[in-house]
Amino acid sequence: MKQTGQVVSSIRGGGRVAFPNGIYPEPAPRPDVRIDGYNGEPEPEIIRRLGSFVESGGVKPHIDRIFPLERAADAHRYIEGHHSGKVALRVI
Repeated sequence: MKQTGQVVSSIRGGGRVAFPNGIYPEPAPRPDVRIDGYNGEPEPEIIRRLGSFVESGGVKPHIDRIFPLERAADAHRYIEGHHSGKVALRVI
């Protein structure tokens, strides 16, 4: 996954970047590119279709790192830095 700075630099002048609020770091502004954050609130049909897609095996999340539950504080520190994928806690 590209860092947000690389994403913005790859957009041609007059283009637009839309990103979900909560992404960190936020894309850096560029005078010739519009950058908008959004809160997604999908319709129930979209959620149903997405659920079907996930259940069919069409979504394979990338697990970047797994921490044992007793190292949850380390996991929190890890996600404050840059990483690509999900960070999980092993409960068992």
